Amino acid sequence: MAVETIENWYWIIDEIEEAGMKPQLVHARKAKLIMGMNNKTAKLDARDMNRLQQNRTLPTVWIPLGELRDQ
Repeated sequence: MAVETIENWYWIIDEIEEAGMKPQLVHARKAKLIMGMNNKTAKLDARDMNRLQQNRTLPTVWIPLGELRDQ
């Protein structure tokens, strides 16, 4: 499950991990450059991020362990 690097991504990542899934934190700026998007909407983001994820080209960043995120 992919989550864009937004201001409050920490709690979303916690919920994904608690559900037993593996989260991916997407580097929003790099993803936008790869997708070549000028008009950015949630619907277009979801569609294009899904495409990048399927192609295994989704630009992700490191997610610290839960204990570190709590600090």
